[in-house]
Amino acid sequence: MKQSISFNAAEMPKVLDGSKTQTRRPVDEQPKSGAPVIVSPWEPGITAYEPGEFGLYREGSVVGGWGIERVLRCPWGKIRDVLVVNLYAEGRRMDMFDEHARVRVRLTDVRVEQLRGLFEISESDSIAEGATSKDGVTGYQHNHPGWSMDWSRIGDPGTNTHALTASDICLESARSAFLNYWESIYATKGKGIDTNPFCWALTFELVEPGEVGP
Repeated sequence: MKQSISFNAAEMPKVLDGSKTQTRRPVDEQPKSGAPVIVSPWEPGITAYEPGEFGLYREGSVVGGWGIERVLRCPWGKIRDVLVVNLYAEGRRMDMFDEHARVRVRLTDVRVEQLRGLFEISESDSIAEGATSKDGVTGYQHNHPGWSMDWSRIGDPGTNTHALTASDICLESARSAFLNYWESIYATKGKGIDTNPFCWALTFELVEPGEVGP
C-alpha cells in the first residue's frame, strides 16, 4: 500500500487551505470491455473482504460472490488511513518540501466510480475536487458563471497571438471544468473521458499538526 499521495502545483494550495477534499485517480487495470459493469463496495457480513476492497461484477449478477470479475484493493488504503502529502511538479515527485514536510491527510471515504453514467461525478464532487468560479467571468455563451480547476493559467501563452484570459480557460459548470482537467492529464495515457474509465474516488481531510494516530 502507498504511504503517500501526490498533488500538483495547481492542486496543492487547495489541499492546504481545505478547499480540495476529493481526488480521483484511474484504476490501474480497467474492467474488460463488453457487458455493462456495476461497482459495489463490499458490505460487512456479506463477504470476508476488508473495508476498502471493491468487487467489479457484471450487471444482473448476485452480490456476495456470483459473477465476480475481480476484487480491487485501493492502493492508497482504506477509510481512516493517513497519507503523507507530496508535491508533484515538472513530471516528478518533489519529496518533502519544507513547507509540506508534515502535511498529512486522512481518508474519510474510498469509492470506485466512473466519470460518466450511473456513477458519474456530480457538480458538488467537482467543487470538492477543486473547481472554483470567478466573479465577473462567464462560461459558454455567457449564460453561466465560469468555472476552472486552475486559474493560474491566466496569462499563459494561448494558441493564437494573445495570452490566455479568464474567459479562455473557464467552462460553464464545475463538472465540465473537472472533466476538462481530467482530459488534460489522462487523455494521452489512454484514460480520457471518452473511455469512461473507472477511477478511485478518495475523500480526505487534513490532519492537524501534532495530531497522533489515525
